[in-house]
Order: sequence, then C-alpha cells, then structure tokens
Amino acid sequence: MSTLKQYFLLISILILSISVLIMPASASVQLDGQFKATKTCQALQSIRMGTNPGNIRLVKDKIYQVIGKDRNNESHYLIRIDDVNPSVRWVAKNCGEFTNTPIASNVNKDD
Repeated sequence: MSTLKQYFLLISILILSISVLIMPASASVQLDGQFKATKTCQALQSIRMGTNPGNIRLVKDKIYQVIGKDRNNESHYLIRIDDVNPSVRWVAKNCGEFTNTPIASNVNKDD
C-alpha cells in the first residue's frame, strides 16, 4: 500500500473515531422539555465512557433544557448546560424531574 493511501486511511479512521466520541446525540431520541435537578449529579459527555470534562455537576433546583433521551435503556436525558464545554451533557433520570413543557427564556435559571 502506498504511503499516501496509508495516510488517507489513518486520517479517515481518526476522523471517524473522533466523531463517535464527540457526538453524544447519536444514541438519543429527540425530546423537548425541561429537567429540574433534585440532586447534584454528574453531567456526562459520554454515558458509555463515563467522561465528564470539567467535572460538571447539576445544581440542585436548577432547570435545564432537555434536548433528548437515551434510546437504548432510557436511563438518561440529554440536556444543555450554559457556560460549560461541551454544553450538551447526559444526566441520569433519577437526578431530577422531567416535564415535557418546552422552555426558552428561563433555560438554566433558578426557580
């Protein structure tokens, strides 16, 4: 195999691997609503890998925008958290209460 083909193959594999790691919504079903944290649980970037860059935790009694749920076992919600990177995180369902009322102006606001 030529060096150029090997290089192309390596880059392709690298891009595919990175896209799998950084696309948390790929294993989710779209959902619109709000999640009120009742505990200070971790906000994971990846459920499978348990990664939590920045050691981000939910703030008890804070309301977060829900954008999806885990389709495999429906044990987690995909939420948006302002001012963290990445801002889309997974949280366990037992860490709060979901309502299917969409929110816009009060996303991530205290009650």
